[in-house]
Amino acid sequence: MRIDSISCSICLLLLVLIEISCAPVASKEVEIPSNSSRILPLKDSRKIDPETTEIFLDANYDTTAHKTLKDQLGDLDPNTFVELKYLNGQFYLYDSCDGGFVAYKVSQDQIKSYGIHEDIDFQIVNQKKTDLNMVFELTTDGYSGPITMSITRTPVDLVDKIITLKNGVATISYATAATNINKFYAIINQCPTTKVSEFEGFTNPNF
Repeated sequence: MRIDSISCSICLLLLVLIEISCAPVASKEVEIPSNSSRILPLKDSRKIDPETTEIFLDANYDTTAHKTLKDQLGDLDPNTFVELKYLNGQFYLYDSCDGGFVAYKVSQDQIKSYGIHEDIDFQIVNQKKTDLNMVFELTTDGYSGPITMSITRTPVDLVDKIITLKNGVATISYATAATNINKFYAIINQCPTTKVSEFEGFTNPNF
């Protein structure tokens, strides 16, 4: 599928502008959280949202969430990026009420997006890679416009920032390589009722 080169160039320019606008202001000192310093006590589990649904923080690096993720992705490799959620200055795996995890598997000619409800295969049209950043121009069946995705290292150890630009709208998320999932705690939504209720207390870091 052929993609208009001008449109792709505009997408790349927008992506750069988004990266710049999302960066912290130089005049302000930004506190960078460290995943090597845990702020929650080491307990088997701790209820963090008792008013809405059963959501626990597991301070165990090999929980059922980790095992579910391994089953979902199969072989874990450093080119698969698993989405993280941010809460109280820390990044966590999130085992949603709907089940499953969001992840991106990068291969030589495509990026496979694992979603909670569906998986999508993106074909790589063009790519640029450095030690700190990867930028991909993508296309997929059923969508004719350009799609751009960047994966960039953040100041937080083992955490990458993913920006996806589609229809001029940027989606920002954070992720870690699948080989690192045992280095993050898991927040597990036990989903005790028939009604799906996701935890809405996650925030975004300021970088």
